[in-house]
Amino acid sequence: SSDLTKGCVFSGCNVNNISGNSVGSAYSFYLDAAKDCVFRNCDAAGLSGGNNSGTVSGFRLESASTNNSFINCNSSGHTVSGTSSTVYGWQVASNNNRFENCDGSAIGSSSGGLAYGFYLSSVSNTLLKNCNAVGCQSSGATNCYGFFSTAGRSNLFEGCKGSSNKAVTGTCAGIALDAAETLSSVTNGEFSGNQVTGAGSCYGIVLDPANSSGVNKCTISNNNASMNLATTSGATLAGFRDFTSDSNSLISGNVFSLNGNKSLNIGSAPNYDIDSSDLSIDGSGNGGLNMYLTYDSGQNVADIVNETDVSNMQALSTSLMGWTNLLVVPEQS
Repeated sequence: SSDLTKGCVFSGCNVNNISGNSVGSAYSFYLDAAKDCVFRNCDAAGLSGGNNSGTVSGFRLESASTNNSFINCNSSGHTVSGTSSTVYGWQVASNNNRFENCDGSAIGSSSGGLAYGFYLSSVSNTLLKNCNAVGCQSSGATNCYGFFSTAGRSNLFEGCKGSSNKAVTGTCAGIALDAAETLSSVTNGEFSGNQVTGAGSCYGIVLDPANSSGVNKCTISNNNASMNLATTSGATLAGFRDFTSDSNSLISGNVFSLNGNKSLNIGSAPNYDIDSSDLSIDGSGNGGLNMYLTYDSGQNVADIVNETDVSNMQALSTSLMGWTNLLVVPEQS
């Protein structure tokens, strides 16, 4: 009950190696109505289960569990084997929580289930600081994300690492903001070395990957999204991609390098010859962009590449090693 779980402190608690058997779900810490609680140095590791539609979550927070803090907590090494199952390190559906120095790494699906290090659904005013989601993996045509926040508002991902995650023919990304996520920020993070091994899609950072409601006025600043990899013909690769049809997020001070080899052609008379086809890997392993985003033709965005005024820009990329995104100015209203 909420009375019993208000203001509790959990320190050094370990709930490991739980199995959901063939069709069941498994959780280490299931918070239904925890409020104002502190979890410190708690460990959830090695959960397994879910053939069919099972779910595995090291930490699951339902919508009534608010204002909690998780410090130096671990939720890693969980696996599922079912094609319709989902495995989470952290599954969060509540507002106003804080996660600091927490881990959601090595989350894996061996038979086509979905895998997430940190998954936030309709969450607002939540901080993730110095959290890691490294080495997560999905198989088949399903998706793998280090960090994923959908339909949220005013969340902050500060100094997080979503790297070395893998998918096959699904989508793999270090971090994704999706489905009308609004006013959230991703800053000072590392989203490198993510990979698809088949004809999937790989991104260091991606906005609106479902290509549905767009992402609204978020901030992506001072991150490193480098050496993300796709080599199979038909795969898609970008260090950063915003699917929002009329981008209005601030993309500033990031380093996008060594993600593919297609580049923006800027001559004496600028020729912006990049389009969505350049995101695709061809039969020789060529293709992929460091950065791709789209603006409405009526917008005017300024000073993206060293004093080059780019008006009515439709797409931007460069293949220069160590290239830094200087500034993208969103539409002002």
